[in-house]
Amino acid sequence: GGVPERVRCTARVRTSDPQPLVPLAEAGLGIARVPEHLARPSLAAGRTVAVLPNVPLTPTVMFAVFDPARISDVRIRTVLDALELRSASAPRYAASAR
Repeated sequence: GGVPERVRCTARVRTSDPQPLVPLAEAGLGIARVPEHLARPSLAAGRTVAVLPNVPLTPTVMFAVFDPARISDVRIRTVLDALELRSASAPRYAASAR
């Protein structure tokens, strides 16, 4: 252990879709905070490496907005169940070019 150091980073790219971030990291354009399932193929192929893998990420807040009268609709219930299942496993990896 050393002394913790705080580093301020400025994003060059911001997006609500994390999918294009892994190719950008692979191209050496910086670090990408993406869900593990998106980073896994690049990590496994050695195109990127995990950066600070033991540092927990701040959870993302997500809201599902729907008509309460439709809670019994199978389609609504399926989406809500999938969101709940997905939220049980928080993303763990950030990708960066190797």
